[in-house]
Amino acid sequence: MTFADVGGGALRAALALALWGLVASAYAARGRDGRALGSARWSALAAFGLILVASLAMAAALLTHDFSIRYVAFNNALETPAYFSAISLWAALEGSILLWTTVLAGAVTFVAWRGTRELPRLATTALAVMFAMLAFFLFLVVTPAADPFVRIRHGAPRSSRGRSSASASSRARGGRTPSSAGAGTGPGIPWRTPRSCRGSSRRPTSIR
Repeated sequence: MTFADVGGGALRAALALALWGLVASAYAARGRDGRALGSARWSALAAFGLILVASLAMAAALLTHDFSIRYVAFNNALETPAYFSAISLWAALEGSILLWTTVLAGAVTFVAWRGTRELPRLATTALAVMFAMLAFFLFLVVTPAADPFVRIRHGAPRSSRGRSSASASSRARGGRTPSSAGAGTGPGIPWRTPRSCRGSSRRPTSIR
């Protein structure tokens, strides 16, 4: 089982719990049902735990450079220090939405367990609204819109940032990188055009 399996499965289970919590809290707010409110509380706590597991799975994938996950391959590299690898969790859209989903789930849990006891009627209604927001964010991170655990189908690169793996292997062989082997000049690497391909700008040799 990979980090993508753990994270993706946890987010999908959290979405189901968020939808159940939405229904339970809305029913509790309308009918003042204590059992429905209790179900919403446990749904909030379980969803928060699952989303936290997904965030930790992404952080572990970044720290171990699991380039089979597209988010890791595009926002990390083998040379990246551990600290910067960890904070790459919010380096792009998918990771940022995952982070804010974790924060929102923590707020939902706080309102479910603390707010509904101090302000039962108001907080229970607010809890239903927050569950709806949480379900929306979870829907984003389990669909192609912002799924952080999308895998790379045709093999994972050894390092990220486009041509870095090809460049590393080319340097190991002592050759030029693909970017500098084209028809022009690479960045900082001059490439001479064969004399046969040049124009006829040579002066004719005079005959004495």
